[in-house]
Amino acid sequence: MAQHDYVLDNATGANFRSDLNNALLAISSNNSGSSAPSTTYALQFYADTTNNILKLRNAANDGFINLFTLAGGVDVDAASNFNEDVTFTGASANIVFDKSDNQLEFADNAKASFGGSGDLEIFHDSSESVINEKGVGTLKFQISGVTKAELVSGGLTVTDTVTATTLAGTLSTAAQTNVTSLGTLTGLTISGDTTFTGASANIIFDKSDNSIGFADNAKATFGNSGDLDIFHNGTNSIIQNSTGSFKILLNSDDNAIIADQDGAVELYHDNSKKLQTQSGGVRVFGDLENHNDNFVAKDSCKFAAGNSEDLTIFHDGSNSQIDNNTGTFIIRSDGGGMKLLSEANIILRDNDDTTNMVRCINGGQIELYHNGSKKAETVSGGFTVTGTCTATAFSGDGSGLTGVGGNTINNNADNRVITGSGTSGTLNGETNLTFNGASLFLTGTTDGVLNLDTTDSRGSFIRFRQGGGQDTNKCFVGCGDGLSAGDVNDLALVSDSGGIFFRANGSERMRIADNGFVTLAGDTDTGIKNTGTNTLQVHTNDTLCTEFSSNQRVRMPQVFSTAGSSMRDVQCESDGTLACLTSITESKINIADVTDVSWLYNLKPKTFNFRKKTVDAVTGVNTYLNEAEDEKAYGLLAEDVETINKDFCFYSKDSEGNDVLQGVYYKTMVVPLLKAVQDLKAENTALTTRVAALEAA
Repeated sequence: MAQHDYVLDNATGANFRSDLNNALLAISSNNSGSSAPSTTYALQFYADTTNNILKLRNAANDGFINLFTLAGGVDVDAASNFNEDVTFTGASANIVFDKSDNQLEFADNAKASFGGSGDLEIFHDSSESVINEKGVGTLKFQISGVTKAELVSGGLTVTDTVTATTLAGTLSTAAQTNVTSLGTLTGLTISGDTTFTGASANIIFDKSDNSIGFADNAKATFGNSGDLDIFHNGTNSIIQNSTGSFKILLNSDDNAIIADQDGAVELYHDNSKKLQTQSGGVRVFGDLENHNDNFVAKDSCKFAAGNSEDLTIFHDGSNSQIDNNTGTFIIRSDGGGMKLLSEANIILRDNDDTTNMVRCINGGQIELYHNGSKKAETVSGGFTVTGTCTATAFSGDGSGLTGVGGNTINNNADNRVITGSGTSGTLNGETNLTFNGASLFLTGTTDGVLNLDTTDSRGSFIRFRQGGGQDTNKCFVGCGDGLSAGDVNDLALVSDSGGIFFRANGSERMRIADNGFVTLAGDTDTGIKNTGTNTLQVHTNDTLCTEFSSNQRVRMPQVFSTAGSSMRDVQCESDGTLACLTSITESKINIADVTDVSWLYNLKPKTFNFRKKTVDAVTGVNTYLNEAEDEKAYGLLAEDVETINKDFCFYSKDSEGNDVLQGVYYKTMVVPLLKAVQDLKAENTALTTRVAALEAA
């Protein structure tokens, strides 16, 4: 232990040497002693042997600052800056502050411990990340001091809404009376009875009955606008349809009952209509029977048809009579034939009962008349016609006949497409394929409306042409490797020129251009393109911006700084860090040594807390709150640095092009700090040499 002032008085050789040795001993022992030196200097070391602390005199020379304990520990009075990585070495795990990553790194099993008894631990055990509440309390998650969730011995308690994209495994919970939404579920299994509680009526799934029970006035509603309701109103069971027709179908699509709004009700048998209601009554298609298989009317009781009883059928007690009073009397049979049986001749006459129309001779010919004149009759050898014979079809080769027409067309109507029927001389008019002179309409009920079938190996497709040329404006929609779709089951949309356009609201929104670009909003120079070499590129203004290659690399030719337009080439290293690619001499000009770094000593390191902030979801503008973040931070104030050296500040531009101070380039300060360390090392080396020389003297 030695203390001495550093003023050497004029003295004889021995006294001067003693005075010098005492001063040097004081220096070499850091002015060690049980009390502070009587004479002090700014930035003077003092080894306090009483408290076992190495101290440094402050710049104002009005007090000492604790630096280290003499046993080797750190005991710092004032705020301290560690300008390089700092390692806290533990018995089996270390804690490192990594300057390059600006983060405090805990090795596996190195713990952050909180509470007087280490009640809370945060660590990673080499395989899992752990937050361990060791005390008797709960683990709370808070926002602005308000607890939103907490882990208790019984599980997780959430105060507000739980939002999740995925819930894996089995969700077990007690009765939840406030669940308002479960989002989109891929599946839901409920093992017990389920009750849907309505405003006035409930719907219950009864597990024991395997049934869904609807209370009175609880409805099963179908359609986007509640078009169909099925319910019981307490008195009656009701099926209520409010839109379109009400149909009951059998099998896949066979009609059973069809009821139209304000119209007819139709009943079917084997998909064939048998009964139809009309405004004036009902219409029967087929037989009308009672339980005895007969429809019975008494003598002179007439079966009448027509608004004015135009047709009557009755028996007057002696004769059976059919009277047609209006229009043409038609007897028609659409199948099975028709029989008219009589033991005598059958004669059809005009209303005067004298003019023959048809005579059927019992055991003989049948005669057909026109205005009382016979025109045709059957004979033993065939059929005899008196006058001209006009017909639409004949059996046989028709040799010797004149005026023979074309084929028979079944189901003919305006604008129908005519197809073959499979029967010689007969064509069919198709009901589900119609052409109105401008548009082609397809209607159907099964397997889609339009089916394109082909045996061609290229598959089925629709081709659009303009100008009639074979190769003019090729555009295909279909499937098959003939469209370069790859497989016959693939769907392809192919255009050989001009691109494929997608429009919405009258404007182009996306295009697959003929140069391979996928572009947006009509900008043909900006989009995504596959170069054909397993590489995906993003271009803006026909310039490559980003490239994704098959070797799992992302390449950006140029990265621009936020402060201006100067380019910075960057590379992602194997350890995940970004490195600048401009460190070689070739990329630089006006190279000079850093000399004066004295301005560093004028910087004012600070501790602070960042303000909490909110970010506008639309504009992205930050709004800072008068609330502090929990974590204490260390750094510099950009305004202070700007007054000392603006080269280490970065700026943005306001709407008028003026510089707006944003922050500090901490990274670039490494270079002047390195220079300062070199200067200090050189100074320390010189002082060490001098001290050694003095000690030797």
